[in-house]
Amino acid sequence: MSKKGIIEKDIVIYSSIRRKVIASLFIVLIIFNIINVYVITTTFYFKKITGYGSDTGSISLSIEEWRVVEINSPLNQTYNAVLLTDYYPLELNVSSNFNNDIHAWWYTLVDLANNVTLNESVIFTPNTTIYTVRYSNQLTVFANRSGNFTYNDSVVFYINVANSAPKIQNLTRDMLSCELGVLSEVFNVSDSDGDAISVSLNPQSPSNPFFIQSLYNINATLSVHEIFSGTLDKSDAGGIFMGNKTYAVNVSASDSYNSSCCSDTVSANITVIEINNIPVIENIATKTIWSQGDNSTLYIQTIVSDVESGDHDDGNMSFNITIKNSTGINVSLFNISALGVINFTANSSYVGVYNVTICVSDQSLISPHQNISLCSNNGTNQSDCETFGLTVTNQNRAPEILTHYPNESNFIANEGETSSFNVSSRDPDGTIPDNYWYVDGSLEKFEEASYNSTFQHSWGFNDAGYHNVTIIVTDGLLQDSFTWNVTIIDVPQPAGAPSAGGGGGGGGGTVCSSKWGCAEWSQCSNLSFLEESRNITAIKESCKQRGINETYCGYQTRICQDINKCSFPTNEPLSVQYCYYIIEPSCSDGIKNCHNGACEVLADCGGPCEVCPSCSDNIKNQGEEGVDCGGPCDACREIPLVKVVSNRIFYFFISLLLLLIAIILFIRYEIHRYKVSKMLREKKEKLNRLKFSVT
Repeated sequence: MSKKGIIEKDIVIYSSIRRKVIASLFIVLIIFNIINVYVITTTFYFKKITGYGSDTGSISLSIEEWRVVEINSPLNQTYNAVLLTDYYPLELNVSSNFNNDIHAWWYTLVDLANNVTLNESVIFTPNTTIYTVRYSNQLTVFANRSGNFTYNDSVVFYINVANSAPKIQNLTRDMLSCELGVLSEVFNVSDSDGDAISVSLNPQSPSNPFFIQSLYNINATLSVHEIFSGTLDKSDAGGIFMGNKTYAVNVSASDSYNSSCCSDTVSANITVIEINNIPVIENIATKTIWSQGDNSTLYIQTIVSDVESGDHDDGNMSFNITIKNSTGINVSLFNISALGVINFTANSSYVGVYNVTICVSDQSLISPHQNISLCSNNGTNQSDCETFGLTVTNQNRAPEILTHYPNESNFIANEGETSSFNVSSRDPDGTIPDNYWYVDGSLEKFEEASYNSTFQHSWGFNDAGYHNVTIIVTDGLLQDSFTWNVTIIDVPQPAGAPSAGGGGGGGGGTVCSSKWGCAEWSQCSNLSFLEESRNITAIKESCKQRGINETYCGYQTRICQDINKCSFPTNEPLSVQYCYYIIEPSCSDGIKNCHNGACEVLADCGGPCEVCPSCSDNIKNQGEEGVDCGGPCDACREIPLVKVVSNRIFYFFISLLLLLIAIILFIRYEIHRYKVSKMLREKKEKLNRLKFSVT
């Protein structure tokens, strides 16, 4: 055989061998995929020879099927649910190739989103139901067979619930508030998905005096929010004699599911009702004049201010005066002018002690609001009165301090403590004296016409050293006084305690709790304009965490105010935050941002843009199946079957009636035609008989 022939034969043999090897390997792979070698039972004999001895042993081999546990349901996929509930039932179907040898089945179910084990080692029988949760779940199934061998299979699946729009509930559409009052309108937002809710008010401060905030969650799907204000003034009510001012606002709630879904918006009106404020008369101190000579003239310009009617010299107020002597009898000593001026010169016939009461009335409102009674006001004239003591004397004697507390004129106190003081006094002429309290020469308290006066002063943590407290009692001309010298000891300042002290009356203080109202966020600015390096670092880090490139990393600011005006405000909210920066934000840039003095609720809607689609706008939008139903809204109502059946029956009876009418008309027509035919036939026969009789 030639060399070429040998080579061709070898190639044929090699190809045949290669096919057999590949086939054998394929068969071996199949076999090893379905069997398991685990015990040697087939016997092989061998010898071991060591020197002059020998021994014999055996090895046994056994081949058995591979044990398989498989989860047939649920599978590694996403399951879509329609409604949000606590649990979602799924069928648990399993199979095994050694069912007859299984002693027990059990499973463990884990909520991967919250890293919580929902069920652990739960015994079950195949083809049962398990209760899963929203988002990612991990199910592991175990099977136990004889010999205490355990096999398992695991699957991860996802429960997807279509997002539902939040709903604003219990919001008053026409809110009323009063000048000098505060607005507090509490409402609820429900969201069946349990998403985090953000609320917004458009417009809001500084365009109007109102703010909005989230308060707390009642449960996973219901939250409480508030529209509120600080103390409302005359300008908030529209101005003097305007009666009221109404603000149109949009209240929005977003579930932050994504930039375009979902929100609810309710339009409302807030009306601030004007009230007629009470005029205020400035304090008039006790007066003493002589019956003759110098200091025998009483001249007083009554100082009055009123929000609506102006000041005492504007001529818009009415004054009257009442004078009583020491026995309480009204006397006519002098009058008061239309501008509140008293000008009286005494003589010996007027010697005595008097109580003088001046009252002033302002103008009524021109057009009070129909609901002004809600403000405990009716818009009519308001008045204020001021009483002071007047002594007309031939020989004036000074008042005198009878007792004082502390008894000692020198004492020691610590920083942070409050010292209490009081005095009792008398006036030999019967005048009730006024009381003036000073701390280190500064007037801290005035108390008019009192024989007993009290005062308290709190020492601050910067007050260590020497101080004095002085009380002066006076009849308007003469006086008496007493001074305490106080040494304040330096003590460590507790954390959070105010440094400054202060004086006041005899009552106790109350804790001031800050309540913050924040204006809208500003338009996003380039980070290069931010001055504080600390804020720059924090904002860059926030952008980095959210995958915002430094080119588009910006910042925005807002102004917040403590509407309770606490001396030492706490828990101030953020006034700077990161934002996605573009040069000219608009209502068509596809980004949720702030511009034109307001912030969008979702991307390119709400705030400065058109109102966002919602489930209450009477428009079929945002993937709804009908107008405001289906999609993110509540399911559309199905047409009741009974109505369809009723319509069909109605049309059936109409058709049947028409058919009967047609049949009746046809029968009547046939009868009529028969009668006519019969009549003609009878006439013809009659004519024939006549002809026959004639012939």
